[in-house]
Amino acid sequence: MRHFLILGAALCAVLVSCDRIQSWQHELNGISASSTSAIPASSFRTTTAITESEEARRLAAYPTLAVREGDILKVFHNGKLIASEKTVPCDGDGNADTCRQPRFWGMVNLLSSDTGKIEPYAVLDIGFWESGGYYIPLGKGRNFMLTGEPEASPDGRWLASGLEEVTVYDEDTELRIYDWAGGGKPVVFGPWCRPNGWSDNHTFTALCQDNSFATFEARADRDDQDRWRLTTTRILSVSNGPGAKAPRSAFEGVALEREP
Repeated sequence: MRHFLILGAALCAVLVSCDRIQSWQHELNGISASSTSAIPASSFRTTTAITESEEARRLAAYPTLAVREGDILKVFHNGKLIASEKTVPCDGDGNADTCRQPRFWGMVNLLSSDTGKIEPYAVLDIGFWESGGYYIPLGKGRNFMLTGEPEASPDGRWLASGLEEVTVYDEDTELRIYDWAGGGKPVVFGPWCRPNGWSDNHTFTALCQDNSFATFEARADRDDQDRWRLTTTRILSVSNGPGAKAPRSAFEGVALEREP
């Protein structure tokens, strides 16, 4: 269904030596012991399409947001039906261009521009023949497209999304930060990162890879001018291939010049 080139963490025996990684780690500036705590192992899960049984489990947890009726996934917001997504199975029999398999991924709490309150929004995972993606249905045929799994700030204003996997078919999986309440262009970073939880409305952690094939933990921080900076906090692994090198110590966020 989806074909991903996963460049995840692996044993030091098949990558560069642990001593080399530790040497690179010591070169990073301003990293305290408290900022390099271990991440949950579940954060390294492979990105694959959600199975029927897994979707059923998630739907049971949020029965007011989405309901599956056969091949139709109904999505609700504030008790109103806002989308009906039809499944067209990818059976490998000439329907590569038309198949689509939407699944209920979960929810994010975001600040509603209509009510001024933080409200739950359904997030869908959709699989095609050789690709996939995530989006938030908004109703009236509108969808908010995401670059990967989303994490919202506690105040519901900021939404981070992305994947820590360099994919073959999905190019736009890099870390992006959206000002959900204020609008404007999303902030984008060079590495591919999966948000790993917000500590407050200014800071979240992420699991990342960059084009040097390094896997690392990072912290995203927002200053008082709403400028974002991504700082490497711990190197997890680096490929043993040509050109292998440590990730940069920091990445500056830039406004995306095209629509996501």
